[in-house]
Amino acid sequence: MAKDTKLFEVISEQLSAVSFVHDYIELVFYEKTIRVFTAPFLKNTEGEYKYPQAGSRDALCSLIGKTVVSINILGGERVELYFSGGEALAIPLSSENQEIIEAMHYVSGQNQPIEVW
Repeated sequence: MAKDTKLFEVISEQLSAVSFVHDYIELVFYEKTIRVFTAPFLKNTEGEYKYPQAGSRDALCSLIGKTVVSINILGGERVELYFSGGEALAIPLSSENQEIIEAMHYVSGQNQPIEVW
């Protein structure tokens, strides 16, 4: 998936919303969306947070208004997004607590195909 992905389109994009849905999280970059079905891990200047642990929702929301400066895809292990404030968000592509079929979706815009990770 890494070679063919459109995910790199979110580099230089500002995070406009974080939505917490029943069993997933959406990271919205205006028309682009990353849908996360695993438990993301955030490191920032205040600490480290693994969703859904205490403080993780506020920590994820603190990314709103920040810009993605780079993305690192580590094989089938995880996707890392680095933000303008020095934050690092790791999205696991597998889960130790449950069997998952899909770890993440990327949608590049309205009526665009979904990339499934």
